Amino acid sequence: MQQLIITWQGLLFEAVAFLVFTYLINLFLFKPIRNIIKKRQELLNSNIGKQKDYESSVEDILKNIEDEKKEYKLFLNKLREDYHKTAVKAANEILDSTKKEAMQKFDEKINEIEKSKESILDSIKSESASISKLIANKIIME
Repeated sequence: MQQLIITWQGLLFEAVAFLVFTYLINLFLFKPIRNIIKKRQELLNSNIGKQKDYESSVEDILKNIEDEKKEYKLFLNKLREDYHKTAVKAANEILDSTKKEAMQKFDEKINEIEKSKESILDSIKSESASISKLIANKIIME
């Protein structure tokens, strides 16, 4: 069996070979991998930034939607109140005009009744006058 002989030139050659091998591996393997990882990290960071921008945009949009929803609710409530006031006013006007018409018809009917009453009274007076003349004539004739 042979003995392993270790010399300083051999160690130096091995050390230099290791350093050259490490440099080449770094140059051809690790550097491209680091560049790929760096590009992916930049892409992730930009996507995270975009995501945060989108999230803030969505929050702003949701806030605007809620504000507009409140404004529309207020607008609809005001509109409902206005229509209610208009309807109440129109109903009151209709009631007033109906009351006036009813009072006019009532007064006309009372006037008709009064005229009928007067004509009946006149006819009763004339009839009673003619009856009293007849009675007086009968009394005188007898």
